Amino acid sequence: VLFFAFLLSQFAAAQQLPLKNLDEYIEKAIKDWNVAGMAIAIVKDDTVVYAKGFGYKNVDEKTEIDEHTLFAIGSTSKAFTAALMGMLVDEEKVRWDDKVTQHLPEFQLYDPYVTREFTIRDLLCHRSGLSRGDQLWFGSTFSRDEILYRIRYLEPSWSFRSHYGYQNIMFLIAGQLIAQVTGKSWDDNVKERIFLPLGMNETNTSINDFKPGDNAATPHQRTRDTLRTIPWRDIDNIGPAGSINSNVVDMAKWLRLQLGNGTFEAREFWSSDIQREMHSPQTITSGLRTGLSHFSLYGLAWSLRDYRGKFIASHSGSIDGMNASVGLMPEENLGVVQLSNVNGNPIMSNLMNRIFDAYLGVPEDEWRDVGQPREPSTQQRQRRQEEQPPPEDTKPSLPLERYAGTYENKMVGNVKVELKDGKLTLDFEGYPDAVLEHRHLDTFRYTFKDKYANSYNLTFIIDASARISGINMQRLGEFRRVGR
Repeated sequence: VLFFAFLLSQFAAAQQLPLKNLDEYIEKAIKDWNVAGMAIAIVKDDTVVYAKGFGYKNVDEKTEIDEHTLFAIGSTSKAFTAALMGMLVDEEKVRWDDKVTQHLPEFQLYDPYVTREFTIRDLLCHRSGLSRGDQLWFGSTFSRDEILYRIRYLEPSWSFRSHYGYQNIMFLIAGQLIAQVTGKSWDDNVKERIFLPLGMNETNTSINDFKPGDNAATPHQRTRDTLRTIPWRDIDNIGPAGSINSNVVDMAKWLRLQLGNGTFEAREFWSSDIQREMHSPQTITSGLRTGLSHFSLYGLAWSLRDYRGKFIASHSGSIDGMNASVGLMPEENLGVVQLSNVNGNPIMSNLMNRIFDAYLGVPEDEWRDVGQPREPSTQQRQRRQEEQPPPEDTKPSLPLERYAGTYENKMVGNVKVELKDGKLTLDFEGYPDAVLEHRHLDTFRYTFKDKYANSYNLTFIIDASARISGINMQRLGEFRRVGR
């Protein structure tokens, strides 16, 4: 009887959808764009009117995705961290404009002035003046505390509060501050204060929380026109910026809470003042736009824009082989969440707009077709270029033993280049060891010896005296030679 009632409720909800043939539209797009799979949920007027999975959890095993399949939600996790901070503001344990050092004395950035003036608000809106600094956490063995310490060595790219610069580590610091104030980890806070009371019972903060047999999607990497499965990326060390794993059923509850201005089924999680603050502009992200959107701003963990005259709060998320997208149109009490298990899913942006258009009554002939693949992105072109074989008959400009030595980078630590069995290897302080493959002259390709086996370019820097003075490593930065 309960199952029959559930089917009736799902049927009734589906009847409210103004978008005709949504299933067929998504299925065609997945096929045309060679997407492994995805799931989507739509919330309208505090009701989940649509929740469904498409495609495969694993393209090799042909296991199908449903609405309970778990995905990494990436940077859409940031809004959970901002919400936790908002709860502490409501409780008068912190204020948005408190100095970070007031609650986290060990916090230190490269510039002493910025360290002194940096506020909790600054942590949540990408205006630190720092570029990404992702080399500190991505693929590293550094803990959250170690990353908090090492960020002091990241030199600013812009002056403080003058420029939008996406920065994951500031959200990690926000999570560490929450832990300091509450006496509980960020993970425990988000579970106890949001997941459990909201009924997000299948959601977790770490891939290490997965159990055998869990309904979880497998990440996929698209290489040219081929999809291949890849391992889940463990990003516990940057958790507050992006480590949550969820499904569209649970995320629909999160949408309802957001659209309810902090209240879910008569329970207030945070005040409407906090909700208003999180959706208020803090940083300009780009200049004047044209067409359907005219501005692009960033609030507290939310991207803000207009679309056909309506205010939109949204965020995307991406980590190895996973993509997520969350969009809110508060004036229409409308929200959409999309989760996918392939890198760079190109369907999401157009699909979200198409759903918004349907609820706004936009004529169907104005909708954009997502059925035709676009030109490769700059990132895809770069990856294809890197996949090209090295030039023939090339060799290092120096004997291999001359490259051996110790190289220093204060932020990410030392690396030792060693010659073993006729091959150069890298012994890192904070990363898995790597092996070098020669590419051309003084440029090599280094591949980490872990389950991810990511590869990047490395070039030895030769000075005017034909001595090696340092290394320039793709993704990790420049290292200076400090010893043999």
